[in-house]
Amino acid sequence: MRASLVVQEAGAQLRHPIEGKLVVGREAHCDVRLSDLTISRRHARIEPCNGRYLLKDLDSGNGTFVDGRRIEEEVLTGGEILRFGDVTAFVDVEMPEELTASQKLKQTLSVKPCKKTRPLAAVLVSTMGVLLLLSATAYEKGCMGARGVESSATRAGTR
Repeated sequence: MRASLVVQEAGAQLRHPIEGKLVVGREAHCDVRLSDLTISRRHARIEPCNGRYLLKDLDSGNGTFVDGRRIEEEVLTGGEILRFGDVTAFVDVEMPEELTASQKLKQTLSVKPCKKTRPLAAVLVSTMGVLLLLSATAYEKGCMGARGVESSATRAGTR
């Protein structure tokens, strides 16, 4: 599940992906930098938390609000209207699409297939197949030979 913090400031709408902790504020080192004077230097923080998002006010002067309520800390699921001072925002959660079987398989692969390794893999698989066939043939001939010896011995004993 992917999510973005969508901030509406000065007539513009800016999207900030939430991939880890996002600090909202006026300071230059903040992840989401806002210029509005109602925003504190380090105003709030949003971070992923068990499939949801934790919004924490960082002791801002003008407060952090969720759906009109001033909060200190709030778990977000997406769709809530946020306000940092006078700046409005919301968390846009993108629901994952249903994956096809091949997409699920690709996600479970620990090493992504590489075009350079495909010919090598084809040679290895073919070689293993030939060895398997040869060993099955040898085994069958050995079994047939044992049956032939057994039937000869049986015939000799009956005479």
